[in-house]
Amino acid sequence: MHLCPACSLPKVWSSLCSRVCSASVQVIQAVFFGICVLTDLSSLLTKGNDSQEQERQLKKLISLRDWVMAVLAFPVGVVSTVLIGILGFLAERLSHLYTEDYAEREK
Repeated sequence: MHLCPACSLPKVWSSLCSRVCSASVQVIQAVFFGICVLTDLSSLLTKGNDSQEQERQLKKLISLRDWVMAVLAFPVGVVSTVLIGILGFLAERLSHLYTEDYAEREK
């Protein structure tokens, strides 16, 4: 049985796999990575300054980073992993039932 290298779904679920694994998860990861890079650069650039405005903007960036992780990245990752595991399990169970039924019809 051929499996997806990203999520280990059987070939039967390949269209679902390409939609779930590739598109949404990668976009969320890219956005989260961009926010993390901006936060790190901002903290490096504002270390020596005593500007209240820059500190306020840095706190907003950190809040945005934490919000994206809590609301988008973590739940989507967990849901897609659990969903893919459940679908893979069901596909394996159904494929065994289908092959047994097919073997009985061939006799």
